Amino acid sequence: MEPTRSEDRAAPADSTFGISEPPTGLPRAGRWAWSGLALVLTCLTAYSVWVAFMASGMTSQVKQAQTISSAYQEARRAVLEEEGLEREYRLEPSAATRAELTAEAAVFGRALAGILSSSAAADQQLGSRLTVLHADYVAATAEMMAAVDRGDTEAVRIIDVRTERDLAQIETDLTDAATARVLAVEDDMAALAMTVQGAIQITPVIFLGGFLVLLVLRIALRTYDRRIREGHGREIDQARHNEHRFRSLVQNAADIILILDEAGRVRYQSPSAEGLWGHADADIQGQTLIAFVDPEEGRAAEELLGGARAAPGTDVRSELGILFADGAFRRCETIVRNLLGEPGVDGIVATLRDVTDRRRLEAELTRMAFRDSLTGLANRALFEDRLELALQRAERHERRAGLLFIDLDNFKHINDALGHEEGDRALIAVARRIESALRGSDSAARLGGDEFTVLVDDVAEEADAEAAARRVTEELRLPLVVGGRDLVLTASVGIALSLPGDTPERFLRRADLAMYRAKTMGKAQSQLFDPSMEAKARQRMRMEGDLRQALEQGEFVTHYQPIVRLADASWVGFEALLRWRHPEDGLVLPGQFIPLAEELQLIVPMGQFVLEQAVGDLTSWHGIAGSTPPLRLSVNLSGRQFDHPGLVTDIERAVHTAGLDPCRLTLEITESTLMDGSVSARDKLHGLAALGIRIAIDDFGTGYSSLSRLRSFPVHALKIDRSFVTDLPGDNQAAAIVRNILALGQDLGMQVTAEGVETEDQRGALIDLGCELAQGYLFGRPVSAAETRLALRGGASRERAPSSRRRRGQKVNAASRPPGRVWIDPNTIAPSHQLVVIPMFNAAEG
Repeated sequence: MEPTRSEDRAAPADSTFGISEPPTGLPRAGRWAWSGLALVLTCLTAYSVWVAFMASGMTSQVKQAQTISSAYQEARRAVLEEEGLEREYRLEPSAATRAELTAEAAVFGRALAGILSSSAAADQQLGSRLTVLHADYVAATAEMMAAVDRGDTEAVRIIDVRTERDLAQIETDLTDAATARVLAVEDDMAALAMTVQGAIQITPVIFLGGFLVLLVLRIALRTYDRRIREGHGREIDQARHNEHRFRSLVQNAADIILILDEAGRVRYQSPSAEGLWGHADADIQGQTLIAFVDPEEGRAAEELLGGARAAPGTDVRSELGILFADGAFRRCETIVRNLLGEPGVDGIVATLRDVTDRRRLEAELTRMAFRDSLTGLANRALFEDRLELALQRAERHERRAGLLFIDLDNFKHINDALGHEEGDRALIAVARRIESALRGSDSAARLGGDEFTVLVDDVAEEADAEAAARRVTEELRLPLVVGGRDLVLTASVGIALSLPGDTPERFLRRADLAMYRAKTMGKAQSQLFDPSMEAKARQRMRMEGDLRQALEQGEFVTHYQPIVRLADASWVGFEALLRWRHPEDGLVLPGQFIPLAEELQLIVPMGQFVLEQAVGDLTSWHGIAGSTPPLRLSVNLSGRQFDHPGLVTDIERAVHTAGLDPCRLTLEITESTLMDGSVSARDKLHGLAALGIRIAIDDFGTGYSSLSRLRSFPVHALKIDRSFVTDLPGDNQAAAIVRNILALGQDLGMQVTAEGVETEDQRGALIDLGCELAQGYLFGRPVSAAETRLALRGGASRERAPSSRRRRGQKVNAASRPPGRVWIDPNTIAPSHQLVVIPMFNAAEG
């Protein structure tokens, strides 16, 4: 500071801004100069105040911009993390991934709160929109995770489209907003710098007239300017740091980012792009994007770019085949955005995302969802879709569709004998055979197990569907080579034709009912649906429910029919037959419910009931007739009972509980049970024989017994099937069969009994052939246990049955007998008694 002059010391005390008034007598110009200096100093003061106010406001704006910019960056990072975690969950669901998704959603929410705290209306509007979009995305992600957890691939695919749209919109909004925020910060800093620069330039001029005051002001302004610059420098550094982070996110993204000029030529690619698709910068500069598109999709690529040019600032999407450096075309989701009007970009931004693996996975999931994994045929879901379309076509064109329901006969035996691996090979071969029998418009499916269906499209009449069924069955009858073995399979085929207003479920049910009819008719055939099948199905359903309750309700009873010695018609035993006293339908014969009982796995408890009832009755009758030897008991076993692991134990316990000598019990099995029996069944037969129980073959001559195998089983008796007895004595072939069975039994030391004897002619013929034992209506009908007891006592009825010496050819007339009477002649009871109990399996006898 300069020393004070004498004139200054003499100046008046009052002065403005510390500058004394000029001395009196100064020239007018001097006074004007002092006045001007005072005015300049006043203006300088006002200007300084204005600069300070503006700088403070701009500083606050820059700080707020920095905060909002950071919020945008954090939101962008959280969205990218959520997208990555969502993909990870779809590939490998886990609770950890779900928890990370929840955490990132919370981070995004905090970032949105920062954005909404901005005073700018644009930030608040964008924050509100992002809040809605992100809430939709979080909800869709939750639905996706639920769909992934339950394996619903179609729902995952639909939700994926939705989430991709929401994510793309969020990422775009964040990117644009962050870019705009950085540009706004730069504009604010430029304006602030201009203001400060103006103050610097004006101040020296003012200092020329203001001397020390201006110098003081200059020093103050420089100090203030320095502080402003330091603060602004820190803010600029932070803004540049945030911008660098944002650019890193873009440049290191897992997508190929290209910037194109207006003609669609590549001008720039992101640094990470070369590592993703293999093309170096030098190879693609100046090339058009269409040059890298699959030629078959060139038109679609042109439309994509055209759409972007027509709608600046809008995302235009498509999926294209893009040529990678290895020469392969990979499916890429392509998003194009026209930013030609944006100074910082001045181009069309194309983002390519490789979705080849995703599409391959989706195709595989679709195949798994709609194709049978073993045979490659359509599965039930796909077949029902095709069925619905066929029904719609048939309705529209007033035509009909045909449906074949195919079930392989006895396929379980192949799995049991050869194993499931060979069984699977057989199913694959069957699928190929079925396909070879179809027309080009037909389609086949595997519903599961050994069930197949064929849709015969556009059927004019029933004969067309029957012809298709014939082609399939004939093709299946040809031998299959599986595992080096020749297999011959047959199938039962149900045929149904569509009806107006049909649904796939009703259509399939009718074909299924027809197939079931083919099964019950003997298998290896086809049956056309008729309406009576539905009535029988309803009746069957009702019977199922009643049959399950019958045992618990005590509705089953046992009736007994005598077995006689043919020579004198004297009794040697009884056959016990199961009856069902239905509370509404009355007496139900075994032929009506036994097959159903076997299907429902009720045959084991029913068989055990009959066994226990029969041995109990036999024990209670001991000594009534006062003759020896004691009565014997024979019980027929179903093949299904041999599947029961406790069969031998249950029979032994029943015999022991009743106090019956095991040698008095005979168990009857059919030829098919004997020949088809597993090792377990054979062991059970030997176990029963070891207890002293006798084994007999029922309905002998109707099956396919192997004599060599017959010798290997512990068989003690044979029963001639009634079909051979019915044709006696006029049928020479029947007589020859009976004669051979009798000879076989005699040679093997087996007792032989003839079933179904109804006339004296049949009795005489059997006597002539050498048969000793028989049973049938000629000698008595089945009666209850109580009536049998009375007959054994000789007091069942004082009325005698018609003479057993009926005329030749005369059958028993049941209607001529009084109801409730037991037509058993006690005088014909011989000293030898044999009680034969066949619980439920002789359907012909009722």
